[in-house]
Amino acid sequence: MADKRPTGASPDELFSDDQSRASSTMDYPSDSGSNVIEESAEQLFTRLIDEHESDFKQKLRTLTSFAKILADDHAKSIKQLRRACKTYMTPETQHGQSMQSPRSRRPTAALDKEAARRSKIRSSATPATAAPAGQARTMRVSEEVARPLHARPQSGETGQNPPEHLFQDRHLSKGDQPRQTSRHLSQAPDHKTPNHESSLGHMEYHDDNADDDEAETMADIHHEEGLLPDNDAATTANIPHQMHPAASQTPASTPEPNIGGPDVGQTPKSGRCMTPKVKWAAEEEQRMIDIIHELSQATEQEGKKGDMWKRAEAMHRAYGYNRTWEQMAAKWSMQTRHKCELLGYTWAENVMKRVPHMPRKRRALSPDDQQSAQNDSPLSSKDRRVRKKSKKRLDAEATDSKGNRTPKQPHGHHSDLKLRYTFEGASSDIVQVDWSPDGQYFAAATNSVVDETSNFSNNRPRNLLYGSLPTKTIRELPEHRIERPKGQPHYVYTTVSAVKFGPTGHRMYTGGYDNKLRVWDVEDETQLGCKAELLYKNKRIEVMDVTGDQTTIVATGTHSGTRSVRVFIGDADLTADCKEIRPLREMGIDVFPYAPTCLKFGKGQSQNRLIAGFGQDTDTLDGTFGPGCMFVWEFAEAQSKAMSFDRGATFVSDCTWSPNGDFFVVGAVADPSSKQEPWEHSVVKLYSTTEQRTTMTFRCTARDINDVTYDFDLVTASCTDGSTYVWDRRNPRVPMHILRHGKPVGGYAQGLDRELNDVGVRYVEWTRNPGQLYTGGSDGFLKLWDTRRSQADVLLQDVVDIGNEILCGKFSPDHSSLVIGDEDGRLHLFGTSKTPLPREDFKFMLAERWAGQPERGSLD
Repeated sequence: MADKRPTGASPDELFSDDQSRASSTMDYPSDSGSNVIEESAEQLFTRLIDEHESDFKQKLRTLTSFAKILADDHAKSIKQLRRACKTYMTPETQHGQSMQSPRSRRPTAALDKEAARRSKIRSSATPATAAPAGQARTMRVSEEVARPLHARPQSGETGQNPPEHLFQDRHLSKGDQPRQTSRHLSQAPDHKTPNHESSLGHMEYHDDNADDDEAETMADIHHEEGLLPDNDAATTANIPHQMHPAASQTPASTPEPNIGGPDVGQTPKSGRCMTPKVKWAAEEEQRMIDIIHELSQATEQEGKKGDMWKRAEAMHRAYGYNRTWEQMAAKWSMQTRHKCELLGYTWAENVMKRVPHMPRKRRALSPDDQQSAQNDSPLSSKDRRVRKKSKKRLDAEATDSKGNRTPKQPHGHHSDLKLRYTFEGASSDIVQVDWSPDGQYFAAATNSVVDETSNFSNNRPRNLLYGSLPTKTIRELPEHRIERPKGQPHYVYTTVSAVKFGPTGHRMYTGGYDNKLRVWDVEDETQLGCKAELLYKNKRIEVMDVTGDQTTIVATGTHSGTRSVRVFIGDADLTADCKEIRPLREMGIDVFPYAPTCLKFGKGQSQNRLIAGFGQDTDTLDGTFGPGCMFVWEFAEAQSKAMSFDRGATFVSDCTWSPNGDFFVVGAVADPSSKQEPWEHSVVKLYSTTEQRTTMTFRCTARDINDVTYDFDLVTASCTDGSTYVWDRRNPRVPMHILRHGKPVGGYAQGLDRELNDVGVRYVEWTRNPGQLYTGGSDGFLKLWDTRRSQADVLLQDVVDIGNEILCGKFSPDHSSLVIGDEDGRLHLFGTSKTPLPREDFKFMLAERWAGQPERGSLD
């Protein structure tokens, strides 16, 4: 027995036989011949030291890599253990099994003893080569870390193991049955499968299979990085079992697809809903729309929107669909909401803003500050509850009564606009206003009622007003009028359709239904007078625009014909020396059945370019429009040049230029031959001055567009349906915002189409703050919006309710003043101030030139 006991290795046994023989030959010289190379002792020890250092470095690198693998393996095992414990410690247990006590999950003494025995056996084993030995150590380290996770309680102990799918074997032999991946739901332990101790023991004697071990390790790493079940018991309860794969099958490297969307128990780490593997069917989406409409219209539901979506999920599943509430909410936000809004479902925009925007909380107050704040608070508990109502509920409770019309004042935001003065008594609707370049003077043009059957009883003066901020006066310029024979009012005042200040501010240009274009000298407000007038034979002026620095260019649009667009180039007074250009005739057009609807000169580099939109009047009351087109001309050296752009073939409503003149926008009726959606009634086309075709097209549900604007990649269209549509050039498919106004002040009969009986939004203008704009509409409200915010918070403030339909408005060039005109002939002057402004009194008077003339039939 003593002879068989292993003894320690001698120094010579550390080397192989060949190396020992070579060393002995070099150490001891012999007389065998002259071929033997003698080596000195110094050379021998130097060589041995070098070999030792090289061997040491190689083994050190191997141990370092093993230590790194051990650390990674240990970290992953601990992470898996923590997640498994969190899932297993939930209050609910699956399939009627009781929870396992913490004592039963601890390693027992028997298990510790068995581990020690295995460690002793492994320490006595001698690997054949260095590389397999290192891999064997790595595998044994992984087994040692993973073994306590799979240890079963010994006989006599109460309790139950955690679900086996949460404690996967890190290395399985080919004969073992594969376990579930983390994708499957928890199941009871399968006692027919081989136990983990036998599996580990079997793997211990297969150290030579290094390639298989490395492949299994990579598979384990992929398994560790997969999604694990969330600890939300509410989403995993009452889920049916999924069967284990057969023992002969190879486990899949990736989870099997789940028809109808991702598994309920497999929630991503970010908490967001995974993209469904199957597209939404049309009937499935329609069922969701019906459910959301039913829940959103229920008045008794005032909980969180997450609760509403969870109820929607339960109702949706009752119809046999397998979608989570996160998937439903994501689908609604990305596509369904915009689809519903385009179909005219007004309730759709309020679904995702059931919880109103709440401002950030201030710092915590001291007890003294809290007591003083409670004493100084002017709001009662009832008032505070009212302030917390959602915007949707406020809209539902709104009424058409003017006495109950209260502007909305969102917390923390306000406009600096303050009302300074309101002038009453203009001829009729104020349709256009303009400011002088220095922002000190303004002008307003109005409609006039001309009814011969009533002997012009409703015809009133003050169809053209001139205001002065320095002197606080408003003067009437009574020139656009027609003298009548005896027995009738002395004058009949006609509509002034256009008013524009010249680029220098010394001249003002007006055109009206008296078939005349007038030039006004406004250099001295005490000497206001008409410098010149041009008569258009039997053609009233509809639209007009002015541009030019050194040379003044005035463009006018009258009724249809080749002379419908006339451009005058010359001095500011339009004397006989000025040049008249008729662009349509110069293009060789002989017959032109369209009338101009808009004329706009460019800005910046396009200052000498003119956009003209045309349309044919159909005189129908069903909301249909005739054909139309668009032209762009460039004027240079008293000549016009038609630019090659896609002219279109539909009625043009409005046009405008970008601030720097490199883009222009045209709003028109949708072409039936190119419609892409059934709800498409109008389009907004974006053009670049360097491209002939349309750069981008924005599709709109409104039938008629009042005004279009462009401001740094944002395009708007204000329409007769009471809304302003805002698009971002980066996403032209759907509007970024729909800025809605309320019902018109005057109302309209129930059952009638609003777009055929309402003017909608007639005023829109961008502020100097990026993304903010003002709108005014038929509901009488002047609103301030911020397009950088979400749809729920886009409204900053209802600035003022003027009580009448807003028809026009314009800021002064320095944005210090704003003039608003309404349908009742009232002119509202606002100023910007951080503090309230005192109401000012403006003096109204006839211009001095007409002050001494008798005015029969005029107002006092």
